[in-house]
Amino acid sequence: MTADNHTHTRFSPDSNADPEAMIRQAIRVGLKQITCTDHCDPQHPEGLLGLTDTAEYVRTLTALKEKYARDIYVCIGLEIGFMPGAVAQAQHLAADPAIEYIIDSVHVCGGSDCYEKHHFDGLTMQAAYDVYFDAVKSSLDVPYRYHAVGHVGYIERKAPYADGHIAYADWRHKLDPIFDTMIEREKILELNTNAAASLFSLPSPELVAAYYARGGRLVALSSDAHTPDRIADRFNEAERILRDIGFTYVSAVRDGRRTEYRL
Repeated sequence: MTADNHTHTRFSPDSNADPEAMIRQAIRVGLKQITCTDHCDPQHPEGLLGLTDTAEYVRTLTALKEKYARDIYVCIGLEIGFMPGAVAQAQHLAADPAIEYIIDSVHVCGGSDCYEKHHFDGLTMQAAYDVYFDAVKSSLDVPYRYHAVGHVGYIERKAPYADGHIAYADWRHKLDPIFDTMIEREKILELNTNAAASLFSLPSPELVAAYYARGGRLVALSSDAHTPDRIADRFNEAERILRDIGFTYVSAVRDGRRTEYRL
C-alpha cells in the first residue's frame, strides 16, 4: 500500500477526527503518503459547507507535514463539491497555492444532496441518475484547477431502488463522455473504497474496467476515511482488482506533481 488520496478530519462537517491521529494511523499501516481532502461545499443545501477559509486548515496541516516529514508525505488537499451557483467561491479556495491536490466531486444535484433519502422523492431511477451524471459531466468544465474526479457513482450509495446498480451497459451513454473527457484532460479517476454494503467501491470495479478499456490509466486509491480506523480500508483488495483489470501503477500528487506508484 502506498498512498491514501481521500481522507477527512475535523475540518469537515461530517468528521471529528484529529488530523494528527489520521496521519499517525497512516504511518502505522505503512503508507508512504496521506492526503487530507476536507470538504468544501459552498452553498450546500443542508448546510454542510465545510471549509469556507483555508487559512487555519493549511496552518494545521503544514505543521504536521513538517513534523512527520521523515515518516510520511502529508499532502494538503480539498474535496470540492461541485455546484453551479458556487463556482466563484470554490475557485477562490482552490486558488490557495498551499493546496496541492483537489478532488472534483458531485454531492448535490437537482437541488439536494443525493446522499439524503429525500433526494429521491418522486424520482424514478432513470430521472435521478440522469441528473446526477449530467452534473458530473458539467463539473469537469469548472474553471478552477482539480486533479481527480471523486467517487463516480456516488448516487448509488443511498439510492432506494430495488436494483439501483449502475451497470455499464445501461449507462455507458452517460459514462463514456465523462471518462473520455477525463482521459483527454489527464484527470485521475478515484477508486473510492467507502461504498455502500452492496458495493466494493465507487466507481464499481465494472466501471473502472470500462474506464481502462477506453484508455484511462490514471487511478488513485482513496478510502474516504472519516476516522483513523478506516485509513487505507480494503486497499489490498483494491490493488488486486486494479492489477486484474490491467493497471500497473496508481497515481497521487506529491510536491505539486503527479506521482505514480507501481502496483
